[in-house]
Amino acid sequence: MKGRRTRRRPPPKLLGIHGVVLRSADPTALARRWTELTGMEPLRRSRREIVLGGPELFVILRKGGADAVEELHLAVKEIAATRRRTRPDPLGGDSWEKSLGAFSLIVREFRRPPSLRWRRKRRG
Repeated sequence: MKGRRTRRRPPPKLLGIHGVVLRSADPTALARRWTELTGMEPLRRSRREIVLGGPELFVILRKGGADAVEELHLAVKEIAATRRRTRPDPLGGDSWEKSLGAFSLIVREFRRPPSLRWRRKRRG
């Protein structure tokens, strides 16, 4: 029908930013400084990246060229409100990703426990 308007759904309720992925020429030095400033301890390390924090709040530092933001992760109350196709992810949520030019936006609703890679080992 001509002239018919589609109703826009309201955006999902944003709970907060829960993760960021940064590219750095020296991720080890950046991780050391980040830990000094925030107290976020490394969860895991590989040759390519260092993960600080945990599934509820994390920083991933990836080895690369010029320093830049690669990904921004947002937590929402209900992802169905976005009407986008989602996929289960290792953080325990359903998420979708959208490229915004220089970086990607990942929107996630937490629904289940995170995978073992995202859980801290118990001490003691």
